[in-house]
Amino acid sequence: MLKNDSSINAYSYNEAEGHAVNIEQVIEDYLVWSEYPPDSRPLSESHTDILNPIQIPVTNQSLPIVENGKVIDSGYSCIFQPEHHTVTESLTMRVFLSCNRTGKIEKERIKLVSSELVGKAGNQSIFPPSIDGNDSGNEGDSKAGDLIYTYRFIPRFTDWGDFYLTTKFQISSDPKNQIHTLTHHFFSSPVAPAKFTGKFDDYIKDGSLSIDFELNVVEKGRYTIEANLLTNDDEPIVYARKDQKLEIGKQKVTLLFFGKAIVKRRESGPYKITFLRGELNTDVIQEDLLLKSPSEVDRILKSIHDDRPKKKIIPYYTGSIETKSYSLSEFSEKSYDSEEKRNRLSELNLIKDKMVP
Repeated sequence: MLKNDSSINAYSYNEAEGHAVNIEQVIEDYLVWSEYPPDSRPLSESHTDILNPIQIPVTNQSLPIVENGKVIDSGYSCIFQPEHHTVTESLTMRVFLSCNRTGKIEKERIKLVSSELVGKAGNQSIFPPSIDGNDSGNEGDSKAGDLIYTYRFIPRFTDWGDFYLTTKFQISSDPKNQIHTLTHHFFSSPVAPAKFTGKFDDYIKDGSLSIDFELNVVEKGRYTIEANLLTNDDEPIVYARKDQKLEIGKQKVTLLFFGKAIVKRRESGPYKITFLRGELNTDVIQEDLLLKSPSEVDRILKSIHDDRPKKKIIPYYTGSIETKSYSLSEFSEKSYDSEEKRNRLSELNLIKDKMVP
């Protein structure tokens, strides 16, 4: 606790972090961050997880082995890469396995020993039919004999949750015939709660670009919708998201691409929308619960069972979306302003004013 009455010095102490905090630096950092709204942020080439949100690239990892009680390098490295991090309705999941001598490009022939696929949905376990890898050009494998071994998972309607694929294999050129094990995770959401219809309308409002996207909603609830805005030459400009309650049927969700971020890129339209995506919040604890009385909340919480995932994924929209032509001068260079931002700055400046010179 602070011991100096209501006054604090230039470096207020943060008990949670265990170090001093320069309040003037906090204000400066907040002013920079809050030039843009929380749900419409500038994009750059470094934001790889947003620019390609459907795949998490896996690095080539070395395979250690135990020999005479010691962990040593086997001399081989492998990649075990899911095609997507999530399999949605109408998709199948492929997971690719390939190995090489560490430091070499040429792929090695692999002998597949066994595989296991297990799912988790809350506290519930899911045991789908087993899947085997192959390099035969069949069952999802793209090319026979290219030494990229493919595992294909076709989800059932009940296969909703986190899945873990474990493969055991040997590398044919390994004189020690070691059995190696790799595991990777992906999410399965085989029943779509909603779908994008492909209809949209873009327009300028208050100096920013707004785009209305139509969805056909099958399951009502709170959704998060996201998309990226790129130049016509595929250079990233701005990311946008919207959290909104949706009812069953066709309706629109509006994403705002903030004007200042567009001006910063210095590119006139038309613009491209990529990776239009979304999900339904299916957490067992929903926000409506908090509106009930404390006793009712307590009663409901005691009866809740953690038996399902926290989201359902809308199938990725793969169609082409291009906006109308816009002049850069139509967008505003003004920084973001809101009551929440003003209140936060007032709180920070109040702390600053209490500082002892």
